[in-house]
Amino acid sequence: MDPPAETEIPEGGVALDHNASPTDDADTPVSMVLDNGDLLLEIMLRLPLPTTLVRAILVCKRWFLLASEPFSLHCFRRIHPPRLLGFYVSTRSTTTHLPLRPRFVPMPPPEADRPPPLPEPDSDQPPESDSEQPPPLEPESEKPPKPNSEQPPPLEPESEKPPEPDSAHPAPQEQELSAAIRMAETYSLDAYKEELTCISDLQNDTLLVSGFRGESFALEVHWPLSPHRGVVAIPVTPYDQLDGTVGTAAHFILKVQSGRSHSLAFVWLSMGFLIKGKGEYSLKYKAHIYVLQEDGQWRFRASAAAVLPSPKSNSRPLLVGTKIYLEHSTSIAALDLKTSTFSEIPLPEGMERYSYEDMVLAAFYDSGFCLIHLDEDLQLFIWLHIDGGTGTPTWLPIDFISLPEMFETLGMTGWTDDDEPATLFPTAQMGDFVEFVFLKLGNCAFCLDTRRRVLRKVYEVTQEDQTLEQLHPLMATWPPKFPELKGDHLARNVS
Repeated sequence: MDPPAETEIPEGGVALDHNASPTDDADTPVSMVLDNGDLLLEIMLRLPLPTTLVRAILVCKRWFLLASEPFSLHCFRRIHPPRLLGFYVSTRSTTTHLPLRPRFVPMPPPEADRPPPLPEPDSDQPPESDSEQPPPLEPESEKPPKPNSEQPPPLEPESEKPPEPDSAHPAPQEQELSAAIRMAETYSLDAYKEELTCISDLQNDTLLVSGFRGESFALEVHWPLSPHRGVVAIPVTPYDQLDGTVGTAAHFILKVQSGRSHSLAFVWLSMGFLIKGKGEYSLKYKAHIYVLQEDGQWRFRASAAAVLPSPKSNSRPLLVGTKIYLEHSTSIAALDLKTSTFSEIPLPEGMERYSYEDMVLAAFYDSGFCLIHLDEDLQLFIWLHIDGGTGTPTWLPIDFISLPEMFETLGMTGWTDDDEPATLFPTAQMGDFVEFVFLKLGNCAFCLDTRRRVLRKVYEVTQEDQTLEQLHPLMATWPPKFPELKGDHLARNVS
């Protein structure tokens, strides 16, 4: 629940010195902690959810100013990345071949995908092989587990079984997450027609929907977790008639700007086809950039144009900072919105592509991007792009995951009956540090938890007249929406 627009908060001191010493008349253990900005920030960083942080800043103005500083929000997000609540799934009709209106699907509980326990072996007969037995919950005391560099450190000591959650009395943070999921489930897109309604982009909890309201086409921004914000229409820019091109198309990109302003940027990316020869063409791009103001109006900021090689057919642009990255078959093109120039980034050395669905790009904590590649043997590679400013970009391998064994735990092979392997969903949102990756196998969707090394089946199309088309993850709200300090010139409205 969002705080009121303007709130009177007790003074409680407004000094911004994080190392301010406690006052003489309040030299108590409590004041020695709370009057020390560094210690107070450490306490705030251990709050479980952004909503808890919003409630904490209502104590006094000093707490408000400390918690709403960009550095504090940066640290909080590093410790508590936005949670994955679920996803919007889109299907396509097999009769009309048109996309159908997306709907929200919450992430299933972990227990839903656990394989059934194996039957207890006969006490008189030893098991046939150790491989048929489930792994022990606790390691053998005589043999410590072997270190595995690919596995993240355990959250609990392996020698101790973590306590079972109390389903009758869930933790407060779980209650708030459940409330957010229920809000997303009840948020309706029924105002749009069933057919030809699509999600053009989704950033955290900000949804860009295109479709028909009656007979009129609409391109609008929605906030399913903050329905009081209403629906904001996108400024429709006419398709650019780019000189020398044959036909035009467009991509729509949203960008939620972090920091104090928490502004929303929108990029209308027009594309025109330049025919170079038989079977060869390039694309002329022109980007129009708008920023949503506090009064609900869009303000035009800038435009940029460039000619790029032809991308792959279903490539989705990725906006990071001031650059738009577009995936190509043999490289990645970067369109600089400031200079209207582009550069080509070669793929990692040794990487071999076999289809258009084996690679996606994802933002990496708003400061760079990662390349995720799934080869034909279902081996998943993740590289981080590093631009050292020397003009020679480098790739840093940060993860490798073998999927066949994971599919085997689900009783599957990772290939369809037609011998088609699992592929990647082209979703640019995979958490701050690629914590999850969505895969498609036939009409089933899977979510790979890259930190815990767990693959889960999260959705299956059961209607015979529909096929699985697209998937868009929905994250918890970030950054938190702080109230406005009434009558204070230092107020920061992060909204």
